[in-house]
Amino acid sequence: MIYHSKQISTSIENIINKESMKYSKILQNVDFKVQNEEYWKLIETTKTDLKKNNIVVLNLYDENQKLLLSINDIAPFNQINSILELDNIALDQEGYMIIPVEENLVYLSFHKKQLINNKIYYSNILKELDTQTVNLVQKDIFTTITIVFFSVSFVFLAIFPIIFSQYNELLAKKNELLKSNIISIVSLGNAIAKRDSDTNEHNYRVTYYSIKIAEELNLSKEQIQSLIKGAFLHDVGKIAISDNILLKPGKLTKEEFEIMKTHVIHGIEIVKDDIWLRDATKVIQNHHERIDGSGYPNGLKGGDIPIEARVFMVADVFDALTSKRPYKEPFDLEESFFIIQNETNKHFDKEVVSAFKKIYKILYYNTKKATEKELKKILSENVNYYFDVKFTD
Repeated sequence: MIYHSKQISTSIENIINKESMKYSKILQNVDFKVQNEEYWKLIETTKTDLKKNNIVVLNLYDENQKLLLSINDIAPFNQINSILELDNIALDQEGYMIIPVEENLVYLSFHKKQLINNKIYYSNILKELDTQTVNLVQKDIFTTITIVFFSVSFVFLAIFPIIFSQYNELLAKKNELLKSNIISIVSLGNAIAKRDSDTNEHNYRVTYYSIKIAEELNLSKEQIQSLIKGAFLHDVGKIAISDNILLKPGKLTKEEFEIMKTHVIHGIEIVKDDIWLRDATKVIQNHHERIDGSGYPNGLKGGDIPIEARVFMVADVFDALTSKRPYKEPFDLEESFFIIQNETNKHFDKEVVSAFKKIYKILYYNTKKATEKELKKILSENVNYYFDVKFTD
């Protein structure tokens, strides 16, 4: 423990003044440039006096802080160095440090500025304190700490209600902002789905499936948050695709399909400047990639495709297969899973399909007959868990 205080207790102040004045005579009577017999005699006398008074270091400096005299050979050298390393008080700043070394060994290190013969000098003294002084200092320190403790406690108790109130207000605003963000991505995702002749239910199911597959894979909370955002906004770029291509009932031409593929790029452009949505790009940009590298827009293969996108691919295709669309009737459960399993290592990641295999029946029967309101409630519970906020009442 090191104790450093600007308000020096009376006992310490007396020691500092006494020791500083005692050795100031060296500065008055010695010419440090001429180290004659008188000089060495005074040094020897000083050493003896230092030892008698438990002074282990005496350093004297001139007004330019140049060392004039250093006497420190009256205690173990290593011990002195280790103690002095703790003393970080600048020479021109008067102060002190009490440095406990062992149970019954405590040092006082102090700096003192003195005016002698109209010249400024500095002294740095390291003194071993006697038991009586140590007890006085400890009592003084304890009293100071007690006063500080109760003062701080009083202030804390006085302002705590204000801090707590402001914290709750800030937390409420943060939750409202988060809720607003989630409602926005849900609404935008649903709007795009309806423009694409799809339904809100598709977005709810595919996001719910994605969450459950991710949980089976033990993905992190941050990864699942990213997946949720991306699942809702996976086709947001379709807002930039013209109706004659987006809503074309028949097969697209090669040129039309190339235009359709640009919805991925448009999606990235839409969300890239929103810091909160930036991680959604993992799904938006990569949900049309394929494990074998034959997908778009970048032809990524295997593990180069973010895990969030690999999870979403399975969820998206499974819902497309098991749902009724204007151009097709739904496939039954087992046929849908057979198609996905048959595309393992081609379209889909093997690890993701293995995780999906364990839960696809539960997911299907949990959502097959659910209304839009029921699906929204199911999804709300899951979103609330990962974002600590409900996107719907």
